Amino acid sequence: AYDYLVKPVGEEYLRSVVGRCLEKRALSAELSREKALRAELRRAYEELSELSGLRRIFGQFATPEVARVVLSHPKDFWARGERRRVTVLFADVRGFTDFAARVRAEDATEALNEIFTVLQDCVHQEGGILNKFLGDGAMALFGAPIARAGHEAAACRAALRSQQALAQTAARRRGAGLEALGVGMGINTGEVV
Repeated sequence: AYDYLVKPVGEEYLRSVVGRCLEKRALSAELSREKALRAELRRAYEELSELSGLRRIFGQFATPEVARVVLSHPKDFWARGERRRVTVLFADVRGFTDFAARVRAEDATEALNEIFTVLQDCVHQEGGILNKFLGDGAMALFGAPIARAGHEAAACRAALRSQQALAQTAARRRGAGLEALGVGMGINTGEVV
């Protein structure tokens, strides 16, 4: 009754079956390698996207030169202490606490952002880096993290440039019927780590 299912198997037939099996195995291995490669490429793309985002954000606070130095040592840059002579520019928005109590929070934030944008631009133009925002104040470094000759004069130029630009900002605010804010600045040069 089952005679029609049993066929004699020839050598040629066996070779073709084994050949197809080997082809399928090779194809399966190739697909596995491709899947692993795609996963690796996806991870690399995500890491590059994240690094690009960090670079863009960091670039808002540092000069391109400083960003390159910091990003070239991403894991240990901030952990490496180094003694160096630098100049620090301190800026403080005068009367900001009272101003913030009188206006909407959005208006206080807008005024502060205006001032910090001016400071950032002036500091960057002189090769400095805004190191910290301290509520209604900021601290900028000159001569670090990249050593630079003449950092003392660069900080002074940045302060003068900032005062001129902030005077224009204050005039523009007064012209728009808004309260103008002043900014006090101090500069100190010394050895830091």
